[in-house]
Amino acid sequence: MAASRVSVGPAENPDPANLKVYPPFLLLPGTPAAYLNIVKPETPDSVTESPSLQEIYRFISNRVSPVVDELDAGERQLLAAVLTSSEAAESEIDFRAELKAADSAEQIRLAPEMIGSERRESMFVSLFSLVLPGLKPGRYTLTWTAQDVTTGAESRAERNFRIR
Repeated sequence: MAASRVSVGPAENPDPANLKVYPPFLLLPGTPAAYLNIVKPETPDSVTESPSLQEIYRFISNRVSPVVDELDAGERQLLAAVLTSSEAAESEIDFRAELKAADSAEQIRLAPEMIGSERRESMFVSLFSLVLPGLKPGRYTLTWTAQDVTTGAESRAERNFRIR
């Protein structure tokens, strides 16, 4: 199975070993996000405030809902917004995703499909689609791996959730 891959252009600090992937922000597509305000209000101090979700994930529409902790057993598609930092001058990064049930040693490989991506200085923002197999109710850990193809540097992040 092929992993999703992205090519990263020039960055300010050419340290190829400095690769970090952050836990994915999981989203359910096709549902209105009435309770998720992703637009930061304009204020005179907005330049010094933290960025809003819409500023970080520019390609996320308001037709998604965040996965806070639970998913219904019948959900088959999930979106994952992933932040990755890489200060390498040039690099190709492979992304892999694996799912593990808390009550099992079995690892389920998922096939992340990149929908969109954007480079901002040393931060790389990507949106992936994941097709979920039929999952039984219980706790799961999603392990997200980013690997620099050139240097072999690797970073992992985990995200826990429950199927009800």
